[in-house]
Amino acid sequence: MAVVETPAQALRSVLRGDVDVLDASEVAVELGQLKAARGVIDSYEVKLTNRLRVLNASGASLPPSDVHARSGGVSAKEAAAKERRAKALDDAPAVGSKLDDGTITSDHVDALANATSRLDDETRSAFFDHDDDLAADAAHMTPEEFARSCRDLIREVERDQGIERDRQQRRQTRLSKKIEADGMYSLHGRFHPELGHAIFTALDAEAAKLVKAGATARSTGRRSPPKRSATSCRAATRRPAHATPNSDYSSTPARSSPGRTPTACANTPTARRHRSPTCGGSCATG
Repeated sequence: MAVVETPAQALRSVLRGDVDVLDASEVAVELGQLKAARGVIDSYEVKLTNRLRVLNASGASLPPSDVHARSGGVSAKEAAAKERRAKALDDAPAVGSKLDDGTITSDHVDALANATSRLDDETRSAFFDHDDDLAADAAHMTPEEFARSCRDLIREVERDQGIERDRQQRRQTRLSKKIEADGMYSLHGRFHPELGHAIFTALDAEAAKLVKAGATARSTGRRSPPKRSATSCRAATRRPAHATPNSDYSSTPARSSPGRTPTACANTPTARRHRSPTCGGSCATG
């Protein structure tokens, strides 16, 4: 019965053991072979990770990153990277095929995963619509160059989305106004950001003017206390500071017109009341 070799045994059987006799060109060839072999291994690892994702969703397994850390003997950071790598290739099958045939490495996939990990669903979908272009770029770029290419593509997608979003918002701009049956004015609208900002700014400025005008009107329209007449009895008569409410004192005579008898206030003890044009009837003559 044939003994089935493990992947590690199979790999060792095809690797050269006499590396000490290799020249530079032969070493380069061997490294190329390792790259292809590593791509096969990384691609197989992605498939295993995706299987773990399915099992975890059904409750039959721990999260893929936990299994990688426990069974794969890698750090938590590397385990999380492997899970991101598998998720990115789910959306980019063309890139995944390049990994499977050894054309690219897991570093290319990591660059792709890192660039897209925080994209919203809409932008992510638009980005991965360029899957074939991404695979072609990764095949002839270093991981660093491919990372820059991914960032450039994201900026292009976001710019195109912004232009299309602006067009859509302008198409959806609406304004309706009418006078209701009870006389109330009704205004309703939806505006694209540029127009909406201009309208809100104008409304705020006009509201500020109205508030200021109302405050000014209230301050200038406030009544001041009436001024007392110089010929009034109260202005003409002063109670001495030392006097008591029952004190008997004489008031200062009020100024009178020629031909008229001077008048005194009603609080003069000997006063006789009379109707005076000066006091309006509240004073009395002595």
